Amino acid sequence: MILTLHLKMANPAIMLKKRAIDQLKRILNEHAGKTIVLGTHGDIMTLMMNYFDKQYDYDFWQSATMPDIYELWFEGTKLKRATRKWN
Repeated sequence: MILTLHLKMANPAIMLKKRAIDQLKRILNEHAGKTIVLGTHGDIMTLMMNYFDKQYDYDFWQSATMPDIYELWFEGTKLKRATRKWN
């Protein structure tokens, strides 16, 4: 029972991350080679960044100033660089 409850509580975050990543990959593929600007909530930004690079974890999320701005450079769907732009 406890395991089932825990899985039900974690499921929305897992589903959210999957939806966000699926959409980001779709956008990257549809607009390959172009400059893309996305706006999102800090939680989703961190989930997406973490998918591509595990250094963007809970500690990173806690350190974000929210609002925060990051410039992400991709080659295809591979994150090559992330630079914080908000000071």
